[in-house]
Amino acid sequence: MPTSAQARSRHSYATAALAAGISPKVLSARLGHASIAGVTLDIHSRVLPEMEEEAAASVAALILGPGLTGPASPSEGSSAGKES
Repeated sequence: MPTSAQARSRHSYATAALAAGISPKVLSARLGHASIAGVTLDIHSRVLPEMEEEAAASVAALILGPGLTGPASPSEGSSAGKES
């Protein structure tokens, strides 16, 4: 059984790997897990805010097209400070 320091280290590694876009299947094999869904994703895939935002932007780009990911922010819609 790993020590709590070892477990924290493995969890940090797994979370960072998922955030970096490493395939859950590859990560599961690297960690020696028997099941992706039962172990790897259930334990290590807490959703980081950046991952959630990236996922939303990726799906929006697929649906709306690149550069059309939703309403413009106030700074994008304003002409203040822009040269004509």
